[in-house]
Amino acid sequence: QDAELINAECRALTGHAPSSYGIAISERCVDVKRGAYVKSCTEILFEAGSLAEICGQIKSAELHAEDFRVSVVRFPRNLHVDTMKIAHSVGGLIGGRVCLTKPRVIFLMAVTSEKIWFGRLLSESDGGWVSHQKRPYTTSSSLPTRLARAMINLIACPDDRLLDPCCGTGT
Repeated sequence: QDAELINAECRALTGHAPSSYGIAISERCVDVKRGAYVKSCTEILFEAGSLAEICGQIKSAELHAEDFRVSVVRFPRNLHVDTMKIAHSVGGLIGGRVCLTKPRVIFLMAVTSEKIWFGRLLSESDGGWVSHQKRPYTTSSSLPTRLARAMINLIACPDDRLLDPCCGTGT
């Protein structure tokens, strides 16, 4: 049931459907701050079939950033790779100062069994829709907030103004 909604939101925001890993590759740089299912938008800097190739590309590019962090996400989640070791190895190739607590730049690595992508995180979902789950009351016809947020993402562009004259409980 959620798979179709996830696919639709991803298509609406990025123009592409997600792969079986939940990764959509798009030319669009989109702000996914209000995403219900889409979690982040990353500018892909390098992609390769192995960690050694990615490390070589990073080294050749002489990347530099102040106050950065490297985060590693694996697809599927049970993929047997040491994310901490990968983050440490890659972080050591980037010039500048590491800051794990409040980084100004986050480099994100997406690792699958076939491919690795390395890029700079541009935006992340803030999960703002979650705060709307705390309503004074709900009814059997109350729309789940995540579903409502996804539906808005399907039809509205950022900064659009919408009116729901029959909002009921305020979802």
